[in-house]
Amino acid sequence: MAAYDYVLRAKDHHHKHTKEDNAKAIEMAQKAIELDPNYSLAHAWHSCSLGQALGAGYMAEETVVERIRKAENGLAANSQDDAECHRILTELNLAFHRDFDKVRFHQDRAYALNPNDPRIVSQRGETRMWLGEAAEAIGWIEKAMQLDPSEAERRAKHLGQAHYVARQYQEPSSAPRVGHAQHAYLAACHAALGNETEAAAETALVLESNPNYSIAAALKRAPYALESDREHQRETMLKAGLPA
Repeated sequence: MAAYDYVLRAKDHHHKHTKEDNAKAIEMAQKAIELDPNYSLAHAWHSCSLGQALGAGYMAEETVVERIRKAENGLAANSQDDAECHRILTELNLAFHRDFDKVRFHQDRAYALNPNDPRIVSQRGETRMWLGEAAEAIGWIEKAMQLDPSEAERRAKHLGQAHYVARQYQEPSSAPRVGHAQHAYLAACHAALGNETEAAAETALVLESNPNYSIAAALKRAPYALESDREHQRETMLKAGLPA
């Protein structure tokens, strides 16, 4: 029960999305693992919080990657039939290994174990987008938005991206304009449609919020399974005037 309490604390801190809370989430998950080394959820939230640290830039990449590999070994050895563990193994294989067979396996397993979890349903859409099945991804993300309306606005960004990857350029224009990444996708959509003025306006917003933005850096973080999807993003963003 003490290990379970630490996992609950880790989850609470993880979802607050601050640097200080991220550090506390990692600490709480580690304490849970110390109390119960075979506790799958403790390994899951330890790995997830380390991934959050990397994505948010809270730790140096080399440090996080090394620690995530150790955490992932513990998670894989103790995942059993836990939907949450399979959900996080999906993310780790997508982000760090680009092992698309394992991505599909773990996501299918997570969904089979808990088909009504909006996070798993949304992930099903997001992974389908990266796997080259963007048209199918759209329906899954829309379903997740229906299952959890409180997260609908955040997932609308993923929905807009899925429409873009599916070459449905008119649809992302209704997605929330939050963050430079979303403006970059909108710039690319406008460029693909030949809307030069709108594309230039979105590109300006990208560079205003992130003067160091580059297509190469964005593509490095994009785990596309198909080279055609990668080239599609490169070409449309270049056409929008975004820096290579």
